[in-house]
Amino acid sequence: MKKVDKGELLVPGMMILFLLAYHGQTHALSSEVLLWPRIVTFFLVVFMGALLLQIRGKEKKPSSGGGLKKPGALFAITLVYLGSMPFLGYTLGSFLFLLVTMVFLGTRRKRAFLIALVLSLLLHGVMISLMDLPLPRFVTSLGTL
Repeated sequence: MKKVDKGELLVPGMMILFLLAYHGQTHALSSEVLLWPRIVTFFLVVFMGALLLQIRGKEKKPSSGGGLKKPGALFAITLVYLGSMPFLGYTLGSFLFLLVTMVFLGTRRKRAFLIALVLSLLLHGVMISLMDLPLPRFVTSLGTL
């Protein structure tokens, strides 16, 4: 049996805690309202299973040191994203966050741009247009985004 790096179990562990907290908050809702939590649960279980299979199949490599630089940078990028949300708005801020994060993680710039654009427009369509959530918006003289 291969040895698993305990640090790699952090994300699946957090997913399990999120799932338990999510169901703890939604258990008293009616069955009609529980459709969305059940869809989220299904996808979380599928992703968690895929992640655990991927972790189980990997060989443990010796640590190269400096293991906190990349997570620290991602944490800083996330803090900048959250801090700039009131000024840039949800859609533009999400686009820039996705673009910078993907380029930082090594995705080619053109591909990162297309993915960030499609995801931010999809999130805008769902969250702001369909669900009419009062998320921060970027206000310009030409209109709001």
